[in-house]
Amino acid sequence: MKKDEVYDYLAQVYLDKKGKKDKHKKRRLVWRYLFFLIPGGLILFLAVFFFSNYSVKLFNPVNYSLFLASGDEFIKINYNFTNSSLKKEGYTLTLSGLDAAPYQILCFHARRLKKHGLANLRIEIENKSKEIGYVYLSIIPHLWTEYYVKLNDFKGISYWNDISRISFFIEEWNTKNKDDVIYIDNLRFAKQSDRN
Repeated sequence: MKKDEVYDYLAQVYLDKKGKKDKHKKRRLVWRYLFFLIPGGLILFLAVFFFSNYSVKLFNPVNYSLFLASGDEFIKINYNFTNSSLKKEGYTLTLSGLDAAPYQILCFHARRLKKHGLANLRIEIENKSKEIGYVYLSIIPHLWTEYYVKLNDFKGISYWNDISRISFFIEEWNTKNKDDVIYIDNLRFAKQSDRN
């Protein structure tokens, strides 16, 4: 054999053996990756499946509310029936067909400015069909008090999915103090009261 042939033969043998070793190494690496990737991918898939189906049920809040904004300040009803021919004062919050059907309670905080005397508050809710329901709350005190009014108590409203307004009134015949200020804040619809 000539020198060149020997070199060619050795190169071919050497390269073939090296190629086989590389193929075996690559196969081992592929199996190692598959060994870790398949279980890891399966765990990831199961985690995504579990949380996509059950996370809403597990972490759904027990009580959630729909807050009604009335601006940056409290709702303020300033009334003075002593030197006036007015028989009622109030505040109306106009809504654009608000869907209150998922809720059971109207919640808010209220207080009077004066320390002495009594005030009764009339709350009216009207839907787009012009059905009006109202409720009276007795004795609004001087300190902030939270009120929970069941929507079932607003007789006369059969559809709650298109509320057009909520109004609060002080009526002259229903107050001991003929002049005072009523403040209302944190007005919201809730699925259940915070007391539960």
